[in-house]
Amino acid sequence: MRVQRNSLIAAVIVGAALLPAQAGAATILNTFSTAGIINDGPEGIAITPTGDLLLVSSTATGETNGQIISEIVQVSRDGSTVVDTDTVALDGVEGVTFLGNGNALLSNSEPGPASGLHEYNINTDSLVGAGVRIVTDPPSGDADGVAIQPGSGNFWVADDGDETIYEFNAAGNVVSTLITTVLFGLDVDEPEGITFDPLTGNIFFADDSTGTGMIYEITTAGALIQSFSIPGFDDPEGLEFDPVSRTLLVADDLNEAVIEVDPFADVPEPATLALFGLGLAGLGAITWRRRRSAA
Repeated sequence: MRVQRNSLIAAVIVGAALLPAQAGAATILNTFSTAGIINDGPEGIAITPTGDLLLVSSTATGETNGQIISEIVQVSRDGSTVVDTDTVALDGVEGVTFLGNGNALLSNSEPGPASGLHEYNINTDSLVGAGVRIVTDPPSGDADGVAIQPGSGNFWVADDGDETIYEFNAAGNVVSTLITTVLFGLDVDEPEGITFDPLTGNIFFADDSTGTGMIYEITTAGALIQSFSIPGFDDPEGLEFDPVSRTLLVADDLNEAVIEVDPFADVPEPATLALFGLGLAGLGAITWRRRRSAA
């Protein structure tokens, strides 16, 4: 009887682990409007190396001397104070993150001579090396989000035009590709923001409002861990994972907002609860039979 009981427990646990990840809704912790902070967007978001400020970007906000420019803004974590506003001579900055040397890394999404990843000094408000690209396009034709993988230091780019997430090494060579429309059998065709959870090594990426409007957590091999929406906000573009608070910062373009969510606060899904319920019912039946036999 003990063997049967242990086997049933194992079956319940294994069965729950084999269930496909279910969509949920994230718990919103904080939010602020970016109207009046940045002209268009926000598109990209990153925590500055000091940890007390956010760097947010918007794409193609105007022209200077015939050069299309994008906007880069440093703002307090609660959105109450704009510390610095600057423009950069790139025509489509969407993703932002930070390099180990403290400089920002910008992903320029517009195809052409300036497409790809550029290093940017937030103290001097200037592109490093006169705008020389770190990683060039192709193979990615629309570099939207960018993240640096902990450990390897490789660059990961979310490309909504190609519907693909690319991994580049430091030399700019493609190491791996994840085609988002075939990862989960879903129509995930607008990958935008991307970030890493350094504890698990998993990727979070956003599919904007012209796609599913959802955020996905996956392994670097493309296995789906979870997916969730943000109630009231349906255009997630930029993503930044805060390893200290283990929360996710989201830049919502159409709704002009920055939202902080807890990506791990979802309750167990009904299918999971049902499976455990069946297991508990089975254990109850075994206990009843043992008592009856003993009587």
